[in-house]
Amino acid sequence: MVFPSLKRLKEVLSEAGLEALISFPVVHCPQAFGIALKAAERINTVGKAIPGWKIVYSGDTRPCPELVEASRGATILIHEASNFRGCVGGGSHSQKPQHNRGSHRSRKLSWCISHHPHPLQPKIPENSCI
Repeated sequence: MVFPSLKRLKEVLSEAGLEALISFPVVHCPQAFGIALKAAERINTVGKAIPGWKIVYSGDTRPCPELVEASRGATILIHEASNFRGCVGGGSHSQKPQHNRGSHRSRKLSWCISHHPHPLQPKIPENSCI
């Protein structure tokens, strides 16, 4: 059985030159997920192959096996974090030092730390992309 909404999603992804949109569970709260978006390799107008790419967004989580697996082969990892300027992260949040041994530990990739704090928490520094 093919669900109409799934069929339509596949059509939209294909039209945009995208290969996959994948969600995966993360460690935060019930029903929390990260996502991976993968673009297919394509050929430009002069016949040259343009490599595909993969973007992974962790959602609000600490490092977990599902995030490690989803980030394999990623071009960029956008990862939620806390503990900026002394902000203490809870058990379901990554703290800044965890990024060195977290989901990108097995290889080099570009990553960006982000966090959408509660209005009463300290703000994340503007230059947090690494």
